[in-house]
Amino acid sequence: MILCIVREYRLFLCDDDDAYRLLLREVLSADGFEIAGEASDGEACIRAIEETDADVVLLDLNMPGKNGFEALPELRRRRPDINVIVLSTAQDQASASAVRRLGAAAFLTKPMHIFDLPGLLREALGANEISGDRAGQAIHERAS
Repeated sequence: MILCIVREYRLFLCDDDDAYRLLLREVLSADGFEIAGEASDGEACIRAIEETDADVVLLDLNMPGKNGFEALPELRRRRPDINVIVLSTAQDQASASAVRRLGAAAFLTKPMHIFDLPGLLREALGANEISGDRAGQAIHERAS
């Protein structure tokens, strides 16, 4: 049997936690996502994003230096074609609304089980709304 994994999205990971970035890279790569690059803060992400072929940025909010709230508008200005999905431990509607106003395609809370993330990410990037019992794991606001 031949297994063919289609690389459907090229992701850029921006999170200050090295171990969490490694976990993201391993789980998402194993599930068919291509990792195009990574950074540990918003400033490094902004500098690197113009030189990658990523089509999605997974952006943490709470980072030292330039945080996700500060980096998001600059990412959108420099790469209006890229989808920015905020992936944060924050679980409040105010943060979700704020990042939506700043141009994020979606706001996801970091799931309790990391293996749920690929499906949540595909839902956020697709036309499906996140609802029901998964709404506690992810807040999804599609950009219009």
